[in-house]
Amino acid sequence: MGEESEHKDEQTEDKEDAPIIIPVHTCYIVLRDIPLTLKAQLVDIKYERGWKSWADMAYDVVKEWGRKE
Repeated sequence: MGEESEHKDEQTEDKEDAPIIIPVHTCYIVLRDIPLTLKAQLVDIKYERGWKSWADMAYDVVKEWGRKE
């Protein structure tokens, strides 16, 4: 019986130490009906700018062209 209560205390401690996870809402951006040559240019720009992902591109575009509030 004593072992069970010790085990429950450990579980409670684990829950208290666990980080709080906040969901992040994300979405997909799809480009349709663009020529392959434009896609190739985007790939080159991605490499030149040092973007690791297409999300990096989106952040950079918003930083440069987004509303200044």
